Amino acid sequence: MLLSQYPMTLAETASIFSETLVSNAAMAELDQSARLPLIEMHLQDACQVIVDILSRFYFEKAVFGERLSSEIGPDQFSALMLDAQARTYGEGLDPGKRHPYMWAVKGHYYIPSLSYYNFPYAFGQLFGLGLYERYKSEGPGFAQAYRQLLGETGSASAVDVTRKAGFDIEKPEFWLSALSVFERQTMEFENLVADVLGK
Repeated sequence: MLLSQYPMTLAETASIFSETLVSNAAMAELDQSARLPLIEMHLQDACQVIVDILSRFYFEKAVFGERLSSEIGPDQFSALMLDAQARTYGEGLDPGKRHPYMWAVKGHYYIPSLSYYNFPYAFGQLFGLGLYERYKSEGPGFAQAYRQLLGETGSASAVDVTRKAGFDIEKPEFWLSALSVFERQTMEFENLVADVLGK
């Protein structure tokens, strides 16, 4: 039986996987100077989806915790947001560039049925990249598991769907393989910048 609402965590699976395939194929055709801005754009997007969304997760979690004992006013919302951003970005973001009012400009925080609304975006990004890494290691044989996974996305949870397709997202190795995509891109970006500056 189909789920009346498929898991948001799986909503972007096909698009992230396909985008990664097309993007990597296109980049393989480009010279260094053309690849550099594309890699930078991809890394900036990834930072927003993975890092910034983590700060939003921390913010929501803190709000739910505080809300158990009292109402929360604007100043406290701002303090919780700044704390979440500091926790996530650390020294990687100038404290003067943090956004204390992010809680006020993102309406999804106030949709009662969508707690942790941002989580599926980060999950979906890493999930799609984890699938891409499996595809790279398994080659054409991965297609059958991928088709099965896509066919099951509307009928079961993410954990059950992936188990039926032959892998386990509850193991850290799957997620670490997804993050390795960003590690490789960061290394390539650094090498390309060094080459450009060296010329």
